[in-house]
Amino acid sequence: MKSNKVCSIVFNSVSRDARVLKEAQSLAQVGYEVTILGIIDEKFSVADETLGNSVRVRRVCFRTYRTFIFSMLKLISLISLIILISLFKDKYATELLIFFQLLVFSGLIYFLRESWKRLSAKRNNDSEVLGKKKAPSWFAKFWMYLRVVPFLRMLWVERPAIVHCHDIQTLPLGVIAKLLLRCKLVYDAHEIYEEVPQVLLENGARLRSFRRIHKFSQAFVDEFITINESIAAWYAEKYPKLPKAIVIMNATPLSPEVQYDGRLHKAAGVEIETNILLYQGGFAEHRGLGFLVKSAEHLPGNWVLVMMGWGAHEGPLKRLADAVNKTAHDSGRGDVVKFIPPAPQSELVMWTAGGAIGVIPYENTGLNHWFCTPNKIWELPNAGLPVLVSPFPELRKSVDIYKNGWLLPESEDLKFIGSLISSLTQKQLKEASENSRKFIEANHWSLYERRLIDLYSKLT
Repeated sequence: MKSNKVCSIVFNSVSRDARVLKEAQSLAQVGYEVTILGIIDEKFSVADETLGNSVRVRRVCFRTYRTFIFSMLKLISLISLIILISLFKDKYATELLIFFQLLVFSGLIYFLRESWKRLSAKRNNDSEVLGKKKAPSWFAKFWMYLRVVPFLRMLWVERPAIVHCHDIQTLPLGVIAKLLLRCKLVYDAHEIYEEVPQVLLENGARLRSFRRIHKFSQAFVDEFITINESIAAWYAEKYPKLPKAIVIMNATPLSPEVQYDGRLHKAAGVEIETNILLYQGGFAEHRGLGFLVKSAEHLPGNWVLVMMGWGAHEGPLKRLADAVNKTAHDSGRGDVVKFIPPAPQSELVMWTAGGAIGVIPYENTGLNHWFCTPNKIWELPNAGLPVLVSPFPELRKSVDIYKNGWLLPESEDLKFIGSLISSLTQKQLKEASENSRKFIEANHWSLYERRLIDLYSKLT
């Protein structure tokens, strides 16, 4: 086993996960042999690639529930048919053959119908259908356990000295790897998973599962990383057997001042003189995005809201934007809400630079949002943008200290953003932009990269 070999595990496609990529690249630069294990999705289907001639990415293909169930149904039917015919071949061979043929045919009809229903929903952006569970909970659990097998095979081949688990879903896999391979285990908690809004609203199996995973796994973790002091304090109180948290924030590498080339305006289809209120990131519920889209109706005449991102909530948001834009048309204006695809991570700062103000309007739905520090806190100032953020403890720190932006109200007020922007002078916008630059110069990735490298040095 090589003492400098590291396997990071994450249950996404890797390519859009800025934190995972930053940490892997930082470790590779100081001599660690880093492999990231992820999964294949619709947009990133390459099974094996190398990033920057140093970090290797290996992806596992998970088939859909319907494909897997149908394959299992055929396999079980075939095996059962062979066994039963061998046992009762003299009396019931014909009846058994007909029965299992009907069983397989019924399964085929059911899954073709479900596949067609979901395909139609995807074409129509029907989030209600797409959001439904694809399988009963018992099978979902079985699937979760089953899908660790290819990861374990990869880990067995790689034989790393350190397994770095990103997010709670990968932690049980890390514990298994630690026991089998006698390697070190690093747990990197990007969130308070038990306080994620969707988990809190379910208040059921997933919440209990996360608690059990943490309680069982905490004693096996060699080093614990999380994203800010508030979340570190929460974990210390809830799970005292975890090692003391090392805070590595989601800061971006420091970029030189950007010469904007107009790409954001071009993609959004607006004139270069138009001011852009920019949201970038995932389109998910409980992030205040519905409120943000509705607020666009009250923006000043030379401003538009640009939503740059992706996610399951995109369909409902676009339908809401259509209604807002229609109202704007009735009053003699053009579209006030524009949607564009996410930018590649390597080019993000060039796209972000086209905004006039960046907005982070998260809702107060659980401690995970109350204490959140998303990548956007650094990505927006890194491109020179002032920020408009929810008044939560961690989100507002840069605004309170560096005066690089403004706070949203605690309760939703659709006219607030428009009124605030109308009151700002060019001088105030320029000062806030300069303060954003001061913030990012004092809080960039190199400061936290040193903590990560020191942690690994201690482990190896």
